[in-house]
Amino acid sequence: MVAIAIVAILAAIAIPNWTEQIQQSGYQTTLEEGQSAVRMLNLMALQGQGAILTQTGTAITISANSGAQWSGHFPQNGQLLLNGAALTCVSLNGMGIPAAKITYPPCTQSPSLMQWSVGYANKTPIAITSSTNGVNAYD
Repeated sequence: MVAIAIVAILAAIAIPNWTEQIQQSGYQTTLEEGQSAVRMLNLMALQGQGAILTQTGTAITISANSGAQWSGHFPQNGQLLLNGAALTCVSLNGMGIPAAKITYPPCTQSPSLMQWSVGYANKTPIAITSSTNGVNAYD
């Protein structure tokens, strides 16, 4: 009986810590994947005469007009946010400035301000870039 009580106490301590570690790992992976996606979008737009980033569920894909491709996945419950809202797509022209309908498939979003962040589960979104006139500066 005492052994069962000791095991129950240890489980009560260990399980919440383990759950928090799993969530923190997913949050960190989401942050890293989001940073990589934004960097690749800018790089591919500049090198490939424009590029589009699309997000479907946890999958993210970047297609440059030059034909180059990049893809990644967020953990379950992870997502890329643009100006505080879930991202579906965004296109950048060959100068890295948001522009609608310059890529195929076309994207009609053309935000003048680009503040990138990532969200994971019920955690507060964390900013990964700040922007001035469409030029990204990484935090």
